[in-house]
Amino acid sequence: MIRAKDNPFATRKIEELGYIPDDLPLEELFGRFESLGRHALILGPHGSGKTTLLDAMEKDARSRGEETAQVFISLDCSPVWEKIREQIFDLSAGGTVFLDGFDHLSFFRKNRICRWVKNRQIGLLATSHKEGFFPILHKRAPSHQILLDIAARLTGGHGIFSEARLLEIFNAHGGNIRECLRQLYDECRDI
Repeated sequence: MIRAKDNPFATRKIEELGYIPDDLPLEELFGRFESLGRHALILGPHGSGKTTLLDAMEKDARSRGEETAQVFISLDCSPVWEKIREQIFDLSAGGTVFLDGFDHLSFFRKNRICRWVKNRQIGLLATSHKEGFFPILHKRAPSHQILLDIAARLTGGHGIFSEARLLEIFNAHGGNIRECLRQLYDECRDI
């Protein structure tokens, strides 16, 4: 039995891994973001890596000296509307809001955020499961190859799980990488 701290699929180890580019490096995504007027969506289904990409882009922008704000909205724990407003209004013109869960907002609140960022000349990059309000910067799609790559990196290429087993898990979870990694953690724990 593997101890939690030694499990290669522990959350801490997955977070350390960060974003693995599937087809576009961050520099190209930022170039495209600029060409879209600095208002765009990262689109994709649950567990496809939208939040991971959003986090990587925020960290990169911040490391280059850009003023940023991160806002996380979920169905489980929506932040207070005033807190969202405060984070947006604290940014100077040219800063960027990185908003996770844009589609959880009501139509009215989406419209209000759109007006705020445009009037204040602030960029907005948001994750969503649905199209609308802004152009699409990048579509994330479930990929068995991404799961193989993540598993290989986390296990140091030791092949704890066969490619066939990883494909079986991927299909069982409908391509939701997050759920696949949770199952791999559980299976590793029981080895």
